[in-house]
Amino acid sequence: MPALAQFPSQGDLLKFLYNATGIIPSKKQSIVDLNIHNKSLHRSLDRVAKEEGDFLKNFEEHADGFRSAINGMFSNSMYGDILFAPLIEIFQVYTQTVLTDHTYLDKKESLSFLINTAFLQRATISIFKYTQHYSNFLNISLPPNGKFWFLEYDYTTPLTRVMNWIYDCEDKNLEVFHDTSKFSTNECIDQIDQDLANVRNWLSGTVKLPPFSNILDVFHRAFTAHKIDSDKKDRYVFFLFIARFATYCLDSLFENTDIKEALKILVKMKSYLELIEIDYEISCLAFDSLELDSNIQNGEVTSEQILRKAKLAMFFEITNKWNEHFAQFSPEEINVLPEISRSPNNFVIKTFKDYLVTIDSLHNNEFEINIKNCIEGYSVMKQKYNYQQWLNEYYGVGNDVIYPWLVHWIDGMKSFCNKEFESSLTSMRKAFDTIRYSAGNRQIKFIEDYMLVALAQPNKNGNIQGLKDFKLAFKWGVFMNHFDAFPEFYTDISNKELEAVFKDRKKSYKSVAGSNFDTKVLAKLLFHWKYDNQ
Repeated sequence: MPALAQFPSQGDLLKFLYNATGIIPSKKQSIVDLNIHNKSLHRSLDRVAKEEGDFLKNFEEHADGFRSAINGMFSNSMYGDILFAPLIEIFQVYTQTVLTDHTYLDKKESLSFLINTAFLQRATISIFKYTQHYSNFLNISLPPNGKFWFLEYDYTTPLTRVMNWIYDCEDKNLEVFHDTSKFSTNECIDQIDQDLANVRNWLSGTVKLPPFSNILDVFHRAFTAHKIDSDKKDRYVFFLFIARFATYCLDSLFENTDIKEALKILVKMKSYLELIEIDYEISCLAFDSLELDSNIQNGEVTSEQILRKAKLAMFFEITNKWNEHFAQFSPEEINVLPEISRSPNNFVIKTFKDYLVTIDSLHNNEFEINIKNCIEGYSVMKQKYNYQQWLNEYYGVGNDVIYPWLVHWIDGMKSFCNKEFESSLTSMRKAFDTIRYSAGNRQIKFIEDYMLVALAQPNKNGNIQGLKDFKLAFKWGVFMNHFDAFPEFYTDISNKELEAVFKDRKKSYKSVAGSNFDTKVLAKLLFHWKYDNQ
């Protein structure tokens, strides 16, 4: 039977970014790479991945360390901004996806689903958008040759390509570039030999990727020896960083995916990048037809960069409209749409078609009974389906393995309705341990139910009960809302403020506890009423 149905966590993704870039957090003198043994850092990253403790605080500490490490590599902050902004967008689309899709797949298969339905499309948009936004800046930087150099993996790797590109730019072979003895009498011969051995190994692509700090040390010694100016150094480090990241991602893709599927993903990514450029050019032609060029000459638009941003804004506005439009199409209607047309929709058509293909491939009959039982479980909570019949089916189809949280949630709310509040809280705690990243937007409903159960706990010996669980549920909501995925109620506040919120809501709960309101109405009254404009 399959493993627990779950998407990768936000912490999993952050840990992956650390490993993919090989970055060293500025606060620690340690190397972030799974092959380097640094127990304290790895324990810390493991906790982030498992999301133990204070969810948002732990995540933000490591995210801030990641960002400061990126910014610390460059004298010009523009390079750091270009690298960090797309990563934030990946997290945004990730939280939107996991709160939309209710997965029945294990982590590995769920990650494959995310790659094919969300990450490839979002990465294409981000790469294109920031290339356009910073086009003047990046054009000066003379990027490596090859349109898709960061996706090349057959005869070379992105890291190999960028290293050779640096040697070509400096018109030196690697031996001359890294033999710094002529420029510094203090340079140790052993160090030079070690640097040369390292770069040969890295170029061969036959050794494990080095931590990025090692790459920087080797190249910075050569930069200093050859007196390469700071802007040029920034440019080289920028592309070395991207190359290390891309190479790690490609290594992971081919190690964990069937070769045919991995190659298919790369072809898909290249086609997306080509189509979005075609759409942008078509959009720009339409934009130019509005006679904006004459507006520039008349002084109404005074900068080519402003014009570029205006064109880009118009293009993404059109693209978003097409996205909304295609969401209403049936698969049959999508299939008759032209692949190439004189309107900026090629990228959207292609990504939407691919999305439908991915969804269709996941319609595994083996899981239909599991999904059906899960849906019926929500009906049990509304008292529209017999509990015992559902429970027998739940264990019969193996949903205690795929959806282990569901029975605890249902038992928790069943106890809550029967005013067995302590038993209800025990069940909700068990559900919380496994429901995260698996129940789509039902996670929001679960968190609200969990907080209601916490508020319902009777006081003991004059001591208020339920605060710990209310805080846990609320902080999870705050964490998920970190990228604007949860309702507005879940904003980051201090523990003292949160305790005051708890006491206030507990008092309010007591005033409505005897009513016949269902939990959805109760949650609306207690948690969201002041934010509801309707």
